[in-house]
Amino acid sequence: MAVRPLWRELALTRETLHDRDLSVHGVWTMHIGVDTPPRVYIDWQFAPNKHEIKVAEHIVVARKIIHILPNDEKPWMQ
Repeated sequence: MAVRPLWRELALTRETLHDRDLSVHGVWTMHIGVDTPPRVYIDWQFAPNKHEIKVAEHIVVARKIIHILPNDEKPWMQ
């Protein structure tokens, strides 16, 4: 039996992006620790433009940021 990874939402990061008027559903990671996560997924409500991506990547602290567009599969839903 395969074990599904544990996903957690970064609610404070999501709210910070909302405060900057970015349209995101959520910000997710599989990382459990309090240090810098290796990967963070930003789930966008609408396709972001280059400026929105740049702002989000300035705010989100992670080694790799993966942008999930509206029609993309969401890894945490699988």
